[in-house]
Amino acid sequence: MKTLVISSCTGEKKIEMKTVTCETIDKYGLDGLKNQGLSQLPAWQMYTGKQHLAIIEAVKELRRKKFNVDWYILSAGFGLIHENQMIVPYECTFNKMGKKEIIERGKKLAVNISFKKLLDQNYDVLFSLLGSNYLLPLDLNLIPETTNTYILCGENQELPQKNNIHKVVSSFEQAKKLRTILINVKGYQFLSFAKQVREDVDLRRVDLVLDALTNL
Repeated sequence: MKTLVISSCTGEKKIEMKTVTCETIDKYGLDGLKNQGLSQLPAWQMYTGKQHLAIIEAVKELRRKKFNVDWYILSAGFGLIHENQMIVPYECTFNKMGKKEIIERGKKLAVNISFKKLLDQNYDVLFSLLGSNYLLPLDLNLIPETTNTYILCGENQELPQKNNIHKVVSSFEQAKKLRTILINVKGYQFLSFAKQVREDVDLRRVDLVLDALTNL
């Protein structure tokens, strides 16, 4: 069974580089920046936000239980990148852009072209751990009906009305219970799920997955 996890980049990074902005990335590209001798890390190691750290542990736990997990990170600087993609530190986020700018940047980064290529690999299950600004450039209607999809998001987030797309609400009440801020809840929900799920569970079982995601 193939599982796809998509999360977002975070403002907190292991290496800070405030001078590498969206504009700098657009001018030189990732390869050009690498050629300038900037420090590099795999994407999963570069980001250090609390949600991201929880997702690292969740992915490790699922793989320990023999689940076949591919992890991609949506970066406002570099697009939809594999967890092991080597990147340079940068300062570029969808959270400082308006809706129109986010959508246009998503097109520039070919986010949906990359998304479609991923979906063509016939994943059985997809977990999205993206905030509202990071969901904007992603066309969720591309998700095939054969992929059971769990979108961890805010209560007011609008999603396609498809039988295979399931909303998992991340709320202020959960944040209060976890003693954290709302942005971190999705990561904690996913980590809780990874710890609870048994090795022999069929992740296409919607009832079991939803129960584990919401039982914090």
